[in-house]
Amino acid sequence: MEPWNDPIVEEVRAARAAYAEEMHHDLAAICADLRRRQAVHETRIVGFQPRPLPDTQQAA
Repeated sequence: MEPWNDPIVEEVRAARAAYAEEMHHDLAAICADLRRRQAVHETRIVGFQPRPLPDTQQAA
């Protein structure tokens, strides 16, 4: 049986591999770069308001 390949998934994996290679597979460098990129954007792309936690107390 031949494995199923999705071209979009393959493209994302290739981009991820290239980015990791660019950062020399250094997780600290990747995180620092992502934080730097995030700081450039003043507004969030996705922003959700905090939701209240559900009441977990049971009535006795």
